Amino acid sequence: MMQLFRKRTPMLSEPFYRLAILAWCPVLLLGTITITGCSGNKSASQESIEHLQSVCTVEGIPDSVTGNSLHTVTFSWQNIPQNLLEQNVMVKVHFANSDGKILFQDDHVLPSPPTSYSREILVPLIPRRQKIQAMVGLYLNESTQKFSIQNASGGSGTKVIVREFTVAPPMNIDDLPEARIVFGDGWHQKEFGPGSNNSWRWMSSRGVCQLKGADRDLTLYLHGWVPIDKLNGPVSMELVLDGQSLGVYPNLSDEFIIKRVIEKGTIVNGEMAELVLSSDKGFRPTDFEETSDSRELSVMIKQFDFN
Repeated sequence: MMQLFRKRTPMLSEPFYRLAILAWCPVLLLGTITITGCSGNKSASQESIEHLQSVCTVEGIPDSVTGNSLHTVTFSWQNIPQNLLEQNVMVKVHFANSDGKILFQDDHVLPSPPTSYSREILVPLIPRRQKIQAMVGLYLNESTQKFSIQNASGGSGTKVIVREFTVAPPMNIDDLPEARIVFGDGWHQKEFGPGSNNSWRWMSSRGVCQLKGADRDLTLYLHGWVPIDKLNGPVSMELVLDGQSLGVYPNLSDEFIIKRVIEKGTIVNGEMAELVLSSDKGFRPTDFEETSDSRELSVMIKQFDFN
């Protein structure tokens, strides 16, 4: 059984800097894709591939980025067939190194209409400076149907390179992942799934943590998931910083993102402030299955960044 993570973890010291960055893995993107077209041909000996004639532009990430940095990425689409939108098509966004290993991804449902929309993408940390390839494609969940697309340079395939950029580790030790966050009461131990950058931390109905200030504006970023089947619907969450409410976020359902800028001076540079996250619902796994896991759970936090 997982236990509450109550111990206050000290800030990283300089000797552990290089070891800390080796424990993480990152990436991100920017580019333009042209999705070409003719008609799809099905073969009994291979998977079905449908050729489209559509265009997508992706903006918001510079040529050189720092690991553990947040970016607002805008996707703009043209000429997506209506029948494809009705099938809940997914956008495949993969970020790979020069060896072809996928370090990070941001697969998501293509909105309807998909004219233009923005997504917050957190570039994870990487152990060294390297070039990253951003690759994009389209697919359908629970289907063998594939879509051949083409990038602006004429390359084609079910997943094409649309951008190359450079990612480097941050120079400041306080800019490492969670370096400005100390988890306290109400937070459970971090859990890990298969693959890179696949971890999460459950919060009870009330989670307390400490945030370290800096001599600049800082962005509080939460990417979470609400188990609506266990909580009987959406939840409402309130964030309180040193006794002052940062806002109430109602109707959080399934995947959600909370982003809030903490202005310079709100937290004194180098000092700590208490952040309390409160959810109006909670559950215990023992309420739904035979298990020894009796923790109180509320929402799953996939990414928690303060930088």
